[in-house]
Amino acid sequence: TGAMSSVAGPTTILPLSATLSVGANSGVQAAFFTIKTLPATGILIYNGVPVVVGQVIPVAAPGSLSSGGLLTYSPLGSCAAATFTYTATDNTGQPSSNTATYTIPVTGPATPVILAPTGPFCAGAQVRLGGGSQPGYSYTWYNGSTIVNGAGNVLNDSVFVATTSGTYTVTVASTGCSATSPAFTLTILPAVAAGTIGADQTICVGTAPALLTTGQAGGGGTGTYAYQWESSADNITWTPIGGATTGTYAPGTLTATTYFRRKTVSGPCDAVYSNVVTIQTQSQVAATVALAAPAAQCVGTALTFSPVVTNAGTAPTYRWLVNGVAVATATGPTFTSSSLVNGDQVQVEVTPAAGQCSSGAATATATAVLTTSPAPTVSIVVAPAGPVCAGEPLTFSIAQATNIGSGTGQYLWQIDGVTVAGQIGSTFTSTTLRDGQVVRLVIQTTSTCGQPVAATSNGVPIAISPLVTVSAGPDKTIFEGDKVELEGTVNGNYPVTWSPSQGLVFGTNPLRPMASPTVTTVYTLSGGTGGCANTSQVTVTVIPPLRIPNTFTPNGDGRDDTWEIERIGNFSDNQVIVFNRWGNKIFETQRYQRGNEWDGTMKGQPAPLGTYYYLIKLGTGRTYTGWLTILR
Repeated sequence: TGAMSSVAGPTTILPLSATLSVGANSGVQAAFFTIKTLPATGILIYNGVPVVVGQVIPVAAPGSLSSGGLLTYSPLGSCAAATFTYTATDNTGQPSSNTATYTIPVTGPATPVILAPTGPFCAGAQVRLGGGSQPGYSYTWYNGSTIVNGAGNVLNDSVFVATTSGTYTVTVASTGCSATSPAFTLTILPAVAAGTIGADQTICVGTAPALLTTGQAGGGGTGTYAYQWESSADNITWTPIGGATTGTYAPGTLTATTYFRRKTVSGPCDAVYSNVVTIQTQSQVAATVALAAPAAQCVGTALTFSPVVTNAGTAPTYRWLVNGVAVATATGPTFTSSSLVNGDQVQVEVTPAAGQCSSGAATATATAVLTTSPAPTVSIVVAPAGPVCAGEPLTFSIAQATNIGSGTGQYLWQIDGVTVAGQIGSTFTSTTLRDGQVVRLVIQTTSTCGQPVAATSNGVPIAISPLVTVSAGPDKTIFEGDKVELEGTVNGNYPVTWSPSQGLVFGTNPLRPMASPTVTTVYTLSGGTGGCANTSQVTVTVIPPLRIPNTFTPNGDGRDDTWEIERIGNFSDNQVIVFNRWGNKIFETQRYQRGNEWDGTMKGQPAPLGTYYYLIKLGTGRTYTGWLTILR
């Protein structure tokens, strides 16, 4: 069968491939290879499947005298060479006489070096970092430990454009076999800030503006700066200012409006410019003020003076004077006063606002013109004019009114200084006034100056005559058929009348008529006339005469057992005394009435039949005497 020998094929870059070739003796054909050992690292792959120890791999062209099989090797992160062993078997089943050893040499990528322009670089720069070109390899760029070109671009991504400062590296790799460059430090400076140099100013011609240092300072760049101040007459064409190379600048006196800016340069970066400050110049002008007198007003009306000011700025200061005396509280652009008198001199002094190109203060004077209107007057009268009696109406009216204005006014009637509610007409009538009260009229109206004014009239005292004092005298009591004199009085020589007149007889004194009514009668005495009249009443009580029986029968039969005197009860102060025929008192009682009538006894014993004599006193001055007989 002969013997076979193996020959190693060529290698390529990763992934690597090896072609195994075997030579056979005459008359023998190679049939397959048998893998005896595997590489220490990496993977052998046949037909896309990892190779294992003892795996049989057929030759590419069976029956040939010299045939080979293709194996692929992946190092899997290692760049070490791959060594494995195998045997060959011919078509008769005879193995080769030797075990072949095959080594696949692995050559990794060269260590890359980052190439870049010399820095530093300014903000916004795009710096190309080159890692060298090794075809067939992938390139992964890092800033520190962070991948900056995505997931790792393959093939010829050997250039990265950086825009930020940092420490950069690039890793070149192929199937896990890689090499990393030394670190490269890239510096990109922060943007240069121009800062601000202040705000616009307005100055007078021939004066210098304030120092241009009030703005915000710049920053960024390398931290060191070169300055150059520039000026312009039109804010278009700019000219460097000689010697103005510091952070601040103090312009000299200016005669025209000028624009200023500051140029700042830091390291290799482009120049930046601050804001533009406009210094506007104004010509010197004279402040003026004109003060016109307000229209004439009535005395007491407020007058307002409003000056017209020019060339004094937007906020000048004001000083007001009246007749040369400053008004401490008047510092505004207008002056109002209600205490001025006709002819007062009002003066205003205006001082231009600070920074205003005006020369000195300006003054102006106006004269206050005030008119007067005559005071209103009013007088009232009462009718009737003389004293009246209580309850009689008194009517008050206007006797004369002057200067009460063109309006109707308001009428207020007062009693003793107190306004009478609801009495707002030009007349006032009352029936309830008292003697000594005083009535006045107040007219509230508008003067010819249009001001509210009031006129108070004269006071009219009230004279009320008192009522006539009338007394009809004490009540009287008479017996029927008797007469009595009435005792009327009045407190003056007034006409008097009695009513009713029945039962009255008048003598020379009309106050003391004789009354003889047949029944109890109330008489009314009237004195005086009109509201002063008064009345009084008196009652004349008419008592029917006593009925005094001259016999009674005290025999206990219930009839006439006592001496009953009719109507004696009308006289509560009566006294009854009974005597025997010898004049001895046998019975006496006060307030004789049904409860204590004489029962015909004497010392507790029945009095003898016979005649007895009585004395009855009524307590009114009237007495009755007579006889009576006791019957049994």
